[in-house]
Amino acid sequence: MENKVLILNTGGMIDKNPSLNGLPVDYFELEPLIDSSNMTPDLWKQIAKIIGNNYNFYRGFVIFHGTDTMSYTASALSFMLKNLEKPVVITNSYQNLMSAVYIAGNELFDVRLVPEVMVLFQDVLLRGNRSKKMNASDFFAFDSPNFPALGEIDNELKISRNRTLKSPKNKFYIEDNFCTDVITIDLIPGLNPEFLKNIVLSNPSLKGIILKTFGNGNTPTTNDFLDVLNFINNQGVIILNISQCPTGIVKTGLYESSSKLSKVGVISGQDMTCEAAITKLMHLLAKNLSIEETKKLLQIDMAGEQTISNYSLKIDSDNFTKQLNFSIDIPEKERDENLVKGVVRAINLHWKNTISPTALVTISNKLDIKNKNLSSGQLVIKYGGHLEKGIIFPVDTSLESLLRYSNGLEITIETETEFLADCIDFMVYTADV
Repeated sequence: MENKVLILNTGGMIDKNPSLNGLPVDYFELEPLIDSSNMTPDLWKQIAKIIGNNYNFYRGFVIFHGTDTMSYTASALSFMLKNLEKPVVITNSYQNLMSAVYIAGNELFDVRLVPEVMVLFQDVLLRGNRSKKMNASDFFAFDSPNFPALGEIDNELKISRNRTLKSPKNKFYIEDNFCTDVITIDLIPGLNPEFLKNIVLSNPSLKGIILKTFGNGNTPTTNDFLDVLNFINNQGVIILNISQCPTGIVKTGLYESSSKLSKVGVISGQDMTCEAAITKLMHLLAKNLSIEETKKLLQIDMAGEQTISNYSLKIDSDNFTKQLNFSIDIPEKERDENLVKGVVRAINLHWKNTISPTALVTISNKLDIKNKNLSSGQLVIKYGGHLEKGIIFPVDTSLESLLRYSNGLEITIETETEFLADCIDFMVYTADV
């Protein structure tokens, strides 16, 4: 590896910039140079290929990029560049060009290594897939609404070590395919749900919708609206729920008020920006996974794009019963994170005779446990509560041990009276904090 930084220019005249004089940099530019409003997934692939072909020869990379689609490119690259262990700094500021080179060069300039895709704009360093252009003309145009800045430049460059991604353990590689059969739809008061249905019917290739909802992920709760969402889900189109608000988080299905959305297949985008949600959906759809697997991966943090990961499982309840048993496998990434919350909820609960809303949930580890501390026997935890409103598991060391050291969980729901539900939602929320 050479002690150099590679600068990739996508649009702009920076090769003659005097701030680069004497710095250990090489220069490359797209042909032709473009205005960023003409950025496309094919150009993202070209950028990723240039980084991949030169990955072993440079300490880091600087991308000079127009502001209009800068956050889209940053988000896309964060998902394409797997196990990234070198800095990729995207900037449009001549003022920050030298600082971008310093960050990309890391040890060359006695700067802390930041192994991720970043946006550097007006002396503020942001995680790329958390960044968002907030103002079309203001000097401070970019912000990171749901995640603090990675660093800032005052008299000197300061990087917060606790906010940057950890260096990966596995080998770097690139996944550069995108499926562009997605759209975004902003909800508005009085929206005719038939419009949504007609969009799907008239576009048979459509595979995903980013639904930008009110507040913390709220939508109309009328039967007409929910029926259309259910129709879209049954057509095999994924609906990813993110907020119209720049700041905030969507937790579809966590609380009773949003459980109806979960029932019709809507999944939570947590606190992702629209740019991150779009590029993540495009990236995962291109893998040609099953719809359920794609939904599962959409809700799990891949590259620092969301604060909380959500593993959710829907269990069918076909017959009246007093006891329902099922098992789940928790993804390894969520096992390594800290538990935020867990919940079990019945959707459209019916009782055969008398109403008995309370239930007992028993959670135990599968026998093929990973940790020797649990090898002496099964660890069993029991929670009681209202099954339809949701039984929320308090965060404690016993439950965290089950999640962290077990390959899977065995779960039993017991009630005094026989019950039937459209489905049972089991959800686990974790965060890498």
